[in-house]
Amino acid sequence: LVSEGERVELSGERGRYHGPSRIMQLDHGVKIVIHREGEKQWTLLGAHAAYHEEPEIYYISGLDGRLHQPEGTRVQAEMAWFENRTRIMRLDRDVRIHLQREGEKEWVLNGDTASFHQDREEFFISRLIGVEKGPEPVEIRAERANYRARQKVMRLYKNVICRFGDGIRLMSERLDYDENTGKARTEERVKVEGKGWRLEGTGLEADTRTRKVVVKKSVKVRLEEGFSAN
Repeated sequence: LVSEGERVELSGERGRYHGPSRIMQLDHGVKIVIHREGEKQWTLLGAHAAYHEEPEIYYISGLDGRLHQPEGTRVQAEMAWFENRTRIMRLDRDVRIHLQREGEKEWVLNGDTASFHQDREEFFISRLIGVEKGPEPVEIRAERANYRARQKVMRLYKNVICRFGDGIRLMSERLDYDENTGKARTEERVKVEGKGWRLEGTGLEADTRTRKVVVKKSVKVRLEEGFSAN
């Protein structure tokens, strides 16, 4: 398929085209490669796919997709819809997103559903369970999440839980995390727990690199018997 500034390659073991409805269906070993302005943008693999020429939507089951511009984004899901005009991809069931840039840490984000806005490099994820892999891994959970890959900023909403490699656990109803600085902040009620201690209050600023935590007001501290800061 060729249009102004764009070329799409579609292949599969079997395929059929229904002229009146302008729908192409592909089965088994599906591969869709999308080029824009002479550069490869997406490689989408799947078990089955359908392309609706109007309004330019791809439906793919068993998706395993790679975004080439920028390099390092991989998306997987049982079902996916890609709206070519808006550059929005919607993912449903067993969503798994891998984000890795050269020389940087890797995020693996799992969720029930997600959408990806390619022009803004922005993900919206429901029922998030995510892991930032590295020497000091971070695990995050939230009912909803918004990740802006270009700015490397993540916003987490509702039942937020963050677990750090040294056993510290942070809980709140909202949390903003900036990968560039390693800092997290919220204005909501918050609990921070470690081995033998608990800190509660309202409003928080934390540095995940230095492990410095500041709770702004209504602070309560609980130390268990035998606690040692060493």
